[in-house]
Amino acid sequence: MSRKDVAKRALASLQDFKGSPPAADGSRAVPRTYIGEVGAELTRSLEGRLKELQARLAGSETVLSVDPKRVRSTKYANRDARSLAASDPEFAELLESIRSLRANEQPILLRPVESGAEFDYEICFGHRRHAACLALDIPVRALVKTLSDLDLVKAMHRENTQRKDLSAYERALQFKVTLDSNLVSDQNSLAAAFETTQGSVSKHFALLDLPQEVLAAFRDPRVIMLHWVAELNQALKTRREEVLAAARQLAAKEPAELDPLKVKAFLLARAARPKPVEMVGRYEQTMRLSDNKTVGARLKCDGRALRVALGRTIASPELMRKVTEDFEAALKIRLKEAEHPSGGAGKSHA
Repeated sequence: MSRKDVAKRALASLQDFKGSPPAADGSRAVPRTYIGEVGAELTRSLEGRLKELQARLAGSETVLSVDPKRVRSTKYANRDARSLAASDPEFAELLESIRSLRANEQPILLRPVESGAEFDYEICFGHRRHAACLALDIPVRALVKTLSDLDLVKAMHRENTQRKDLSAYERALQFKVTLDSNLVSDQNSLAAAFETTQGSVSKHFALLDLPQEVLAAFRDPRVIMLHWVAELNQALKTRREEVLAAARQLAAKEPAELDPLKVKAFLLARAARPKPVEMVGRYEQTMRLSDNKTVGARLKCDGRALRVALGRTIASPELMRKVTEDFEAALKIRLKEAEHPSGGAGKSHA
């Protein structure tokens, strides 16, 4: 067969591949060859795909396969870096799923980068899926939309709520970066933007305000439950130094992996005050001078501590001085006797 005959046959095949033109009623003629049938089927598939893409374009939604190296994270990222590490069990599971499919089944959301030669897009949501595709060196499937900063943050919040929700700590960081970036004016506006309550926003900020020693005690602050924060803050209020010392002890403990509930219990236990033990009975007495009006002293014992008030109404400085000296002398004698129960401290003053 000559080259000319090969060219003619190839041209004929291409004509069949394109498919026959539609008839007046919109139907197409039946292909006469096998290649024509394949071409018609491919044409129908391409037409269906084209209609799908046109529909998505009409809704300002474009699905792309993007080189993950051309995509950057956003400064509003709400995932802790540990969520994107292979050592994180949930990320490792996602990584294996994408590896088996050779693609992320659910597209991520990107927005175009206005300027910069290094990146074409910025992540709106889907940091974990992007990180997995980057690690596997495969394209990431993505939707592309033009969003404002506030719309980006809102979209990220909605997507996380519907899929793998953030930890309380990550949500708190998201609230903070949104407020610090002046995307909202105050905590009330922040609550409205994230469709939550101002009380919830305050609790999340209280989590961020926990001392670094306490956060370090848990090793990974993502494990701290939001309803623990009030308990931890109350413990810090009552016995701060003891709690911080316990937190430092836990942070230095090996192995590093500790049960979060046990960490919390250990910190709260250090905040619990020991129950007072009564050493003597309760006692209260007022000692008056001979006029039966002037109070010389008040004594009050609550079972553990003795409180003495001397001369609250004594007008004579000389009397006050003598009462004070006598009280100090008697107290010294009694304390010496307690230190040396068989000694002669008390005998010399008998």
